[in-house]
Formats: sequence, C-alpha cells, structure tokens
Amino acid sequence: EIKAYMDMGAYATLSPIVMFRTLVHAAGSYDIPNVKVDVYGVYTNKIPPGAFRGFGSPQVLFAVEAMMDEISEKLSIDPIKLRLMNTLREGSRTATDHLLTESVGAVKTLENIREISNWERLKKEVEAFNNTHQDKKRGIGVSHIFYGVSLGAAGQHLDASGSHVQINADGTVDVRIGGTEMGQGAKTVIAMIAAEELGQHIEKINVHQPDTAFVPDSGPTVASRTTVYSGNATRLAASELRQRLIDVFCNLTGALAENVQWGNGKFLDSLSGQEISFENLVEHAFRKNAKLNETGWYKTASLEWDAEKGIGEAYVTYSFASQIVVVEVNLNTGQTKVVKAYTSHDVGKALNPEGIIGQVQGGFVQGMGYALFEDLKFKNGQILTDNFNTYIIPTIHEIPEELIIDIVEEPFSRGPYGAKGIGEPSLMPTPAAIANAISRAIGKRIKRIPATPEYILKLIKED
Repeated sequence: EIKAYMDMGAYATLSPIVMFRTLVHAAGSYDIPNVKVDVYGVYTNKIPPGAFRGFGSPQVLFAVEAMMDEISEKLSIDPIKLRLMNTLREGSRTATDHLLTESVGAVKTLENIREISNWERLKKEVEAFNNTHQDKKRGIGVSHIFYGVSLGAAGQHLDASGSHVQINADGTVDVRIGGTEMGQGAKTVIAMIAAEELGQHIEKINVHQPDTAFVPDSGPTVASRTTVYSGNATRLAASELRQRLIDVFCNLTGALAENVQWGNGKFLDSLSGQEISFENLVEHAFRKNAKLNETGWYKTASLEWDAEKGIGEAYVTYSFASQIVVVEVNLNTGQTKVVKAYTSHDVGKALNPEGIIGQVQGGFVQGMGYALFEDLKFKNGQILTDNFNTYIIPTIHEIPEELIIDIVEEPFSRGPYGAKGIGEPSLMPTPAAIANAISRAIGKRIKRIPATPEYILKLIKED
C-alpha cells in the first residue's frame, strides 16, 4: 500500500501527468499481486515545477528501492538475489495489471551487473577496506528499475509521429522528423534507420531540425519515445521509397524483386550479380519521373486503460535497468565519493551502442547530482539556490574512475528493429543505488535526497 504526495507549487501545470507516472511506477519493477496506490497533488506557495528527466519516476523508485534494500538486510538475503526472486518476467503483471508478453529484460540486467561487477569479489573488497579504515567507510548499493516508454495511457492522444524522407537527384537523402535533437543522438539514430532501409551510405543522409512546414505535429520530444516513434515513421517512409527504387532496378536489369539486395550504397541482383550504385539508380528513377519523397506516420494501437481504477496497459512497453554503486563516506565530514559503478540497461535492440553508452554516462552523472548535490532551497516560496554557485551540480571531478556500462537486448516487436527508449531510464537507477550504498556504509538509512554532507553527518551522530 503506497501513498505519495507531490508538491505542485501554485499551479498544477504538468503535475497530473507526472503523478500518472508516479502511480504506474510506485511498486517498482516487481511482481506484486496486490497493490494499492494513491497519489496526491498538493498546492503550495512555491513556483510550479516542470519536466525533469524521469518525470515522476525517479522519486518513487528511490523509495521502492530503499525498501527493497532494507528488506534484504533484515532478511539477510543478498540484494541482487532478492530482486531476482521478485522482479518482473514475461508472463508477469505490473502493478496496473498490465500483462507483459515480450521484451522484459529485467532478469538479464540483474544477472549482467552481477557478472560485470564481479559481485562476490567486489563485496570482499569493500569488506576488506572497511576492516582497515576507521575514518572512512565504503558501501555497496544496488538498484533495479523499470520505465514506461512513450506518453502512455494518459497521453496516448499525442503518441504518434511523422517523418518526411526525400531522395535528391544527387543521391543524398533529406529526413525531417517531428522530434527535436537536444543532444541525445536522435539525428544519428534516424540517419542510421534511413541508411539501413534505403541502402545508402549514412554520410549521405541529412537529418534536419524539425520544421512544421514539412512534418505534422508529432508530439513532444519526451518520454524516451523518439527512437520508437520517429524511428518507425522514418522506417515506414524509407521502406516505401526503397520499394520504388527496387521497381526501377528490376525494370533496368530484369531482376526479380525477391532477389534484389541493397546496402553499402548499391542495389544488387543476387542471382546475376548485376549491381547499380544508389546514385545511378536514383538518376534513372528521376528520368522515369518516379516519386522519390514520402511521409511516414506511426502510431501504436490504443491502450486498454481504466482511468477510474488505474488498471490496464499503462505504456506500450517498458525499459529495464540495474545498477551497482560503491561509495566512500568520510565519517568525520559526511562527504561522499562515488568510487565505482556498474550499470546494465535493457534497450530492446541497441541501434547505436556508442550513443547508448553516451546517454547512460550522462544519465548517471545527472543521477549523481540528484542523489548528492542538487539541493533546491526555498524561503517564503522563493528559490534561494538560483545559480550554479549555490545549486551545485557534479563536474568531471566527481565522476567515478570506474564506470562500467553494459547493454542487454530483449527486442520489442513494435520498435524499429526491436529498439526501445533509453533517454530517461539512464538516470533512474542512480539515485537509489547511491543512497543504498551510503546507507550500507554508515549503517543508517538514507530517507531523502540529496544526501548532503550535513544530512549524512547528522545521521552518523544520531544514537
């Protein structure tokens, strides 16, 4: 049974949608047959909040994972083992009674972090450190999360995206999507999808910033949905154009469509060995007045959701992640240093592994800030920490020397090539893992974040 209260400030703004995410994720990534969740929004004399990476999920997942850690301690059960015993699997039902039939990589992520961290050896290393140090103690924290990809049942009226793909006479390709590139690597992934579908080299694909003159409203660039929605829309448009190029190729060579292969900037008849470069084929297509521009539109099937009871299919799919963090706490100052971290993410299918690792690196550091540094202080409803000299964020110096990131794959049949979202899940396990690690190091439970030195020192000094 869970009750969650949200400080909405003076106006609701996005808070009801944030509360929906809190509701869905309140029981964590666990198979719990009986769940009761009530989420309350509270008006206060403060500025209204806006969107932040995770959007209502990190807060409640922090609480859930703190409870899981306490349970593992009190029952003397290994924290990874306890999570493996209770996590969601194919055939499980979420807290909203959503039956999971595919792409459930929860178990894989837990087994993966146990392997990449050399779990048993890591525990012995921390124990040995603590036996030889009086003023500093280390702790190991584990967390395990899930995240609903897309806008979900509360926002499915916006959950669709468009993509306009145009092949130019010189063989270059212009792609315009409704999603915004904000540093997350969307342009790269979309270019890769277009290149894969058309058989053209990726350097010939130009993905433009969104322009409503070319593509319809495709919903907001939020909820880790761009790869799934804009990616699928691009794939639909590009595959239609590829078929037109195949028709031109067959007309020129006499090949059968089923024998045509494409890739590396050319089309090939696998039987005769005849091949035509992408550029030459496009030149012939233009001479024949073939239509070489297309718009793709992707939307998922409607989710079955009972808003009154909070029961049903909350999201189209879920991403999963697990993390281990080692911290070192100075018992005299309360200062915490993240020493090592190991994290594993189920992304469905990794379309751009290097891009995913970059996302997770950024999400981890942002999660560190949430867990340790970013203390938003108010006085009479006004923000006191209104600059980066008072609102502290992590820098390169705070990043652990050992940050190991790995990927597991459980393809999602309705994602492009099986892909799911990664943008927001990259942050979510970190606050809980760090808090759990501090709790283990000092022997006192961290119950709020950020876990500032002042707060930690107060806990240490309590009887």
